Amino acid sequence: MTTNEKASGKTPGITCPVCQFFVRLAVEDILRKKEIRCPRCGKVFLMDSAQPVDQPKDLR
Repeated sequence: MTTNEKASGKTPGITCPVCQFFVRLAVEDILRKKEIRCPRCGKVFLMDSAQPVDQPKDLR
């Protein structure tokens, strides 16, 4: 995957707020999951479906 693919929105996912790693997710995961674990740094962060996906509500 190239940087352009991520930037153009072709790949669904979210950027880890801790290490800035792009975590690829299926659309279903984005809509259903409340917790996301970054595979690079291991940090678990919460997503609030009322907020935009790229704005995590809380870090643990």
